Amino acid sequence: MISSTVFLSLAGGLIILLGAGCGVGGVTLWNGKPDNWPDVVASDGVVRRTARGLVGMGVLLLATGLTTIFGIPVGCVAGGISTLLFVVGGFLGNHALFGDIRPKHTGPNVVLACVIWILIWFGFPVDG
Repeated sequence: MISSTVFLSLAGGLIILLGAGCGVGGVTLWNGKPDNWPDVVASDGVVRRTARGLVGMGVLLLATGLTTIFGIPVGCVAGGISTLLFVVGGFLGNHALFGDIRPKHTGPNVVLACVIWILIWFGFPVDG
């Protein structure tokens, strides 16, 4: 039988990877629309605000990923909620930046979030 520590470590690791991706995306967009991203239809102001949101989301995901790895019950719940916020933010961010929800990008976000939630479900610490 796989221990709950393994499930939570995997879930937390995936959450941290999501956070790293958000951070990289945010830093890339920090100063406005990159010239090599012609499909971005948003103004520079919207791109900058989205970038700051991405960096904030990255920090949140990093923190909740670590608490999930350590098996802190409230951290596991926070990991699940922050993953939900990541998915919702992905839909909103894609629509704001590209004018479309881009199912090719948001679909994998949903699948990865489901994997994380399943891992948290099986690893969630239960007393008794």
